[in-house]
Formats: sequence, C-alpha cells, structure tokens
Amino acid sequence: MIKKFPVYFIAIIILLMSDFDKKAYSQEVIPIDSIHVILETLQEENNWARMISVGESSLRKGYDSFFLRARLGIAYYESGQYIKAIPQLEKALETGIDNPSVLTNLYYCYFYTGRDADRDYVFSRLPKSSKKRLQPLNNIIANNIFSDFGFSFSSDKEENTAGVVNTGAGDLYNEQTINGNAFTVGVGINQLLFQSLSIDYYYSYLKLDKTKIVQNTGEQFSNSYSEYQNRFYNRYNIRISDGLVFSPSGHFIGTDYTTIYGQTDSAISGSQTLSVYEQQNIDESFVLSADITKYMTTYRAGINGSFSYLNNVHQWQLGASFKIFPMKKASFYTVSDLFIQNQNEVVNLIFNQSFGGFYGKKFFYELFFTLGNINNFNEKNGALVYNNPDLIKFKTGFDMQYYFTPLFNLNLGYSFQSRERNTYVYFLNSTVSPGQLSSQKSSLVSYSVNNIFAGIKFTF
Repeated sequence: MIKKFPVYFIAIIILLMSDFDKKAYSQEVIPIDSIHVILETLQEENNWARMISVGESSLRKGYDSFFLRARLGIAYYESGQYIKAIPQLEKALETGIDNPSVLTNLYYCYFYTGRDADRDYVFSRLPKSSKKRLQPLNNIIANNIFSDFGFSFSSDKEENTAGVVNTGAGDLYNEQTINGNAFTVGVGINQLLFQSLSIDYYYSYLKLDKTKIVQNTGEQFSNSYSEYQNRFYNRYNIRISDGLVFSPSGHFIGTDYTTIYGQTDSAISGSQTLSVYEQQNIDESFVLSADITKYMTTYRAGINGSFSYLNNVHQWQLGASFKIFPMKKASFYTVSDLFIQNQNEVVNLIFNQSFGGFYGKKFFYELFFTLGNINNFNEKNGALVYNNPDLIKFKTGFDMQYYFTPLFNLNLGYSFQSRERNTYVYFLNSTVSPGQLSSQKSSLVSYSVNNIFAGIKFTF
C-alpha cells in the first residue's frame, strides 16, 4: 500500500491540473477571426442549428462584426426563421457593407413576412447582376402586374320577392330594390420609381344586377336593370425608414344605372292611380385615405384615416391595426383592426380579425371575420369599398395564394356576407304641404351574399 500511494497521488494531481487547464482555456478570450472561421466551416456543412448556437453565444459574450451578424442571419434564414433573421441581417448592413448575399436573404425575409416596401428598398440596393437573378425582367415601367375577377351570388331575390303590401289607409305605394348577382374584373400595375417610393394603379369594373319593385294593393311594376361601376384606385407607398411606411391613396368610383320610380295621381286628385317613370342616375363617389405603419421584429402597428363621399353622403373613418407573429415565425400571424366610422352624425364601431401565414415557401393562407354595421365603409387603406346601400352585419372568409415561384402566384378566395335592407312606403303628408309625398322606412328584410374571387400576379 505504501508503494502504491505515490502513484495514485500523482494521478490525482495530474487530473486536477488537467481540469484547471480546461477551465483556464475556456475563460480565454477567443479572437473574433476564430469565430468567423468556425461559422464559415459550419456554413459549409449546412449546420444551421450549430451556427445559430455559436452566433448567439458570441453575441452574448460581447462579440460583434459584419460577418458574425451576416452568418447568423443566414443561418436563421436557411432554417426558415425569417423573423429572427431580419434583425441580424439589418445589423450586418448597418456596417455599410452591401453584401449581395445578405441583401438577397433580407429580400426574401421581407417577402415572407409581408414587408413589401422594405423588400423593394433592399432590391434597389442590389447590384445589377443580383437584380437580374431575382427579377430577370425588372424595369421602371412595371415592377409587377396583377389581375383579378369575382362573382357574387345573392339570396335577396329568392327570399324577399314578395315585397310589402300597403296596410295603412294613407299609404299610396311602396318601393324596394332587390340585389341580384354581380360580376367584377380588375387589372393593376405597380411601379418602383425610386428606392423608397412605389406606386399602385388599379382599375376595376363592376356589374351588379338589380330589380326595382313598385307596388300598391292593386298594381305592381317590376324593372330588372344593371348598375355599372368604374373604379380607379391609386396608392403611393413611401418608405420613410426601416419598417416605417406612409401610404396616401385615393379611390374614385363612377356609377351609372337607369331604373323606374313610382308616382301617383292621388297627390293631386285623390285617385290613387299608380304609375312609374324611368330615370337615369349617374353618381361620382370617392375615398381619400392615408395609412402609416411601423414594423418591429415580431409585430406591426399602424393607424389610418379616411374621408369619403359615398351614396351622396359624407363619411370619415379612423382606425388602428396591430399585427403580431406570436411564434416568431412567418407561418402564423394575427391582425386586429378597429375602426370608428362617422356617417350622418351616427358613429359605428367595426372590428376585423384575421389569421394567416406561409405554409412552407409556396402556400399562403388568411382567414378573417368582421363584426359591425358596415355601410359606406372602406378598408385596406381605401382599396376595398363597400358602397352598396344595404347594411352588412357580418362577413367572414378566406384567401389562399400559391406561389409557383416568388415572382408568379395565383390566389383564390371566398367571403360570406349577412345583409339587411329596408323597404320604403310612400304616403300623403298633409302636415307639411297638401298633396306632398313623404316616405318612411318599413319592414326590415335579410339576405346573404356569397363571393368567390380569383387573381393572378406576376413580378418582373
């Protein structure tokens, strides 16, 4: 035992010294160039998880450089974590080095997270060779073109053709307008004029079938006609800084239709003979809107406002929007929108909620629902205008997009609307002026509308 003791003693000392050397080495300051070499080796091996671990650990220890940020951003991008890649790639570019690989990865990160203005800005900073690889046909005339069409199917005619028969002794006749099916088609173009300015132009044509019914207890007149709308939408997207975008817009609508209106001789002679006359109606409406949004790492906050003149009535709106990626992934986001609308001194509160994201790199989805009294209302910075005089009480639907390439996609969508409208009864009002006609709202009727739409978009 005595002879063996020194051997064990020496072994323990060597082991302790070895452990001490490891601790001392671990506390040693590693040169930043060594970290670059490690990250470069891991990148060659496509070991993205290890790259993220080494990169984040290095940042926590106080290391920072263009290559560290760039390779960490690339690792997040290649692993599909676009939300986490964005701040690293942005930090890399803040050093003043416009590396094409970093810019390209940031371009796609903005694409998958819906930051179009920032994506266009990054694209404009790329060298010509990189631009050609990303968007081979890019030109100043058109950044992208898009077209869509849709059909609307109304249950109003099936549910409410009976109308309302007069019941009061002073009632002369009643009128109602039944909404039928509709068809719309549109085409648009986006121009990227400068690094921080793009402009959208969009024209759409709407044909809405309607039926006007004028009746009393003994007679009924019915007129089927079409209402035509020509719409032009124009929006300027001004990128103020990273994630901060100001977008003023205008939507102008021309409406043309010819239909019948009731009249009676009872206002003059008391004969109560009902007749109709035909009249053409040409109206011009507009929506002036502005939106300002700010993207942070995992959320976007925005405010918007608009002033409009729809159906011969003025309206104004104020709204706030909040978008968040709760899992810090492009595969799922939520958007909450709250609007206050004032029309004829009546204030409406409208709430919209949507959920969406990318499934993989090719399929995009969004589900939504809206609550509130929607009448002469606009959303999406004035791009969508609901100028039908009937009230939308609730709407819901979905939108799906499939990207064959990042430059070419198709979309298909559906929405359901629950609507209400009034019929009108005309009667003699002797308190105002002998023989003068007055109208009042009569019964409330309900119906639904199903909308199907599809579109195509190509980026040059």
